[in-house]
Amino acid sequence: MKLEFNHKEYLEIRSSDHGTAGIGYDCQLTLGFQSEYVHGQTETWVDGPEMEQFIEQLRMVEKTLSGEATLSATSPDELLIELTPIDLLGHYSFKIKTGHRYFVHSKMSIASAEAEFPLYGQQVIEICISLASYFESKLSA
Repeated sequence: MKLEFNHKEYLEIRSSDHGTAGIGYDCQLTLGFQSEYVHGQTETWVDGPEMEQFIEQLRMVEKTLSGEATLSATSPDELLIELTPIDLLGHYSFKIKTGHRYFVHSKMSIASAEAEFPLYGQQVIEICISLASYFESKLSA
């Protein structure tokens, strides 16, 4: 699935596996994004209940143009997607952050990339519908 924010900025999501430790609803995602200034990508697991909550939040934003939606990875710092309101006029911010923890000798470090995209009115609704439909299809697969 590919969400285009404009002709140069986008988010691509692929689901490559389902189920971990016998839990059929967890989902392995491969994500890549491009903004005007930064590019990021990650491969991570998202917990099934976390994804279900994200879908519910997306459906609420779609219907009311209020509230927010947040999705994070099972492993800390690997993925954060936030859809948050900027004002009461239906303007939103879509933020994505990807990262990876690693060790240099005994010190833990984090490499990350982050971008934020402005969304307006109908674009907010379309993105909510696209993301919710995509993740619903992965949960029922």
